[in-house]
Amino acid sequence: MKHLIIGSGRLARHLEFYFKSYPFELSLWNRKDHSHEELNHLSSLANWIWIVIRDDAIEDYANLLSQYKQKLIHCSGALITDLASDAHFLSSFGSQLFDLNFYSSIPIVTSTKSLFKNYSELGLKNPIYLIAPSKKLTYHAACVLASPGSVCLWQFYFNELNKWGIPIEHSKALLESTNFNLIHDSKNALTGPWVRQDSETINKNLIGLSNLPEKKIMEAFIEHYNNQNKKLLSGESP
Repeated sequence: MKHLIIGSGRLARHLEFYFKSYPFELSLWNRKDHSHEELNHLSSLANWIWIVIRDDAIEDYANLLSQYKQKLIHCSGALITDLASDAHFLSSFGSQLFDLNFYSSIPIVTSTKSLFKNYSELGLKNPIYLIAPSKKLTYHAACVLASPGSVCLWQFYFNELNKWGIPIEHSKALLESTNFNLIHDSKNALTGPWVRQDSETINKNLIGLSNLPEKKIMEAFIEHYNNQNKKLLSGESP
């Protein structure tokens, strides 16, 4: 079994580290360090070719390697294309590598039935889930809101508290307790003035953000919570 990873970004580096723990043969290619002749050679030898690059360049490379169409996999959570199978790793990949044992627990989400059906041929241990192509954009939007979206808010939180002399080693207690609640009881993890229906505190929160763009985010969250709560009270599924 031979795998080829195309790319040199964060995800490519994580996959390289992870794939090297398997007994299959792994090759690497990126446009900065290698030639197109090398790409064609390595592609001709690979059983599976992972296109791990920016979404807007995936189809260009898939077209370039069209003779290996049945072997192509991209890792975009939002791209829908007939040129390659999709395998989105349900995780956030930052600058730091994870503990090696963590990688095999990351679910793979795909909308490609053939990849799902023949998944064992990849040789990976990750759990895999199949979703309809029509659901993929909403799926990835949910991922973006939950991960990079929340990171933006946490960065705002850390920066504000740091201004008032509260360092991250102490302000992170809120993040750690929030994560604990989400992991252990996600349905009841929401706390604070929205749950208490504390309109006075909610209005104070909005006043506290009156000169900041984050006020619009707070208003959107309040609207979202109220809409979800109405659905629950009416017996609808949120």
